Amino acid sequence: MLAAVAFGCFLFPLRLVSPDKRMEVIFGMGFAFAVLSGMGYLIYQTIQWVEAASRAEEERSDDR
Repeated sequence: MLAAVAFGCFLFPLRLVSPDKRMEVIFGMGFAFAVLSGMGYLIYQTIQWVEAASRAEEERSDDR
């Protein structure tokens, strides 16, 4: 539901864009979405890596 609302917030302003520039704007929005999704994935993976390293370090210190 939240994703649909967010998607609508991006599409609603497209009605104000002139028809001759609309495809350029849609392409730019798609590219921005792809870049931001990639960055979000990298941030998520970095958090997972740090948490795994933290758990491993904690287990090593408990074994001593």
